[in-house]
Amino acid sequence: MTVPGEYAPLRFWRNTAVATLGPTDELTLGQNIVGYEWDPEYPEYADWYPAGRVLLSTTNLPSFAGSDQHHLSLYRAPSGALVFGAGTVQWSWGLDATHDYGTSTEDLNVQQATVNLFADMGVQPATLQSGLVTASASTDTAPPTVAVTSPAAGASVPGGALTITGTASDTGGAVGVVEISTDAGQTWRRASGRANWNYTYVAAEGTADIRVRAADDSLNLSTPLSHTFNVEPRVCSASSPCSLWDDATTPTEYKQNGNPIETGSRFRTDVAGFIRGIRFYIGQPTSATFTAHLWSNDGQLLGEADFPGAGALGWVEATFATPVPVQANTTYVASYFSPNTYYAYTNGYFATAGFANPPLYALRDGEAGANGVYRYDTPGFPTQTYQSSNYWIDVTFVEEFASHTFFDGALPARLERQRE
Repeated sequence: MTVPGEYAPLRFWRNTAVATLGPTDELTLGQNIVGYEWDPEYPEYADWYPAGRVLLSTTNLPSFAGSDQHHLSLYRAPSGALVFGAGTVQWSWGLDATHDYGTSTEDLNVQQATVNLFADMGVQPATLQSGLVTASASTDTAPPTVAVTSPAAGASVPGGALTITGTASDTGGAVGVVEISTDAGQTWRRASGRANWNYTYVAAEGTADIRVRAADDSLNLSTPLSHTFNVEPRVCSASSPCSLWDDATTPTEYKQNGNPIETGSRFRTDVAGFIRGIRFYIGQPTSATFTAHLWSNDGQLLGEADFPGAGALGWVEATFATPVPVQANTTYVASYFSPNTYYAYTNGYFATAGFANPPLYALRDGEAGANGVYRYDTPGFPTQTYQSSNYWIDVTFVEEFASHTFFDGALPARLERQRE
């Protein structure tokens, strides 16, 4: 189990070697503490987690999905009870070396952290093992203070991928987590950072109603702060084309299947324009050549382009020799063929909802056919489906007036609004 230095200020680690770590340091705890059963983190299902849940460690581990993260965590239940999640069946392997099977070494840091935890739960030892320090319960009852620094309240910003930034501070302890809601408090996500935090999301046209809250390391949760600003429509120009996902969106599941595979996703746009190319995610270095396709919803091939892997990683684009025109409110399928059998995926992504980044929309499974789709062995129109999976296939889109076409009249209303 590893504890990066970012967790050093948290009271859970007081009087341990973790508390002395610098911001870029890291400490490994114990032996086999992350046991044969452990819980991975699921950021895409953040609403499963309790409000104000504070993470205490980060361990990157191989898994069936390729790689996952394990965390220790704490939260305060509505009853007021403090709840500790070890996320592993073998936290006790750091407490002593006596087990039914296997071996481990006692870890003084794990022992002291457990003393600290019990003290905050109101439990003190009858006798304290040599080398450990008596801990006392927290007297901190005041929650942190949060603020949004950008965008400013009432400001107007362009739609699409938008980063919210802010600050948080705490008196009597340390900020443990900052959480943000971009839908007026209906759903919450963890922001990156604590004292200085940020969160990136896809901002839709209209009034953005942002809520922010924070919990400290005594699990005091602040009342949500409300922050509003205006989001202008996104204009997809030749110099600033549009896609569904930005480069910061990185799938965690990337696997090698037993067969060459074509994977695809259904999408539409609410304005007419041109598809310049197909974007997809490469998670393993490869020398293979991928072939991207654009199809009508009934399987007519509209465009094809090759992308030589040549060691590329992350989001890449296969660009069509000639941009392909597409109509508004019409369903299309974007796909690519992977001859080396690698592909990204997230199961269940399209099961109950699509993904909107106007003017582009990835469709909910069943809205105009299955989403996502695949086909084994040979390139072609993908029609099979499994668990409404997102195979992380995107497009690069420009609107008609931003492409190579010529207009000799007034600018379209969307461009006029952007120019103003």
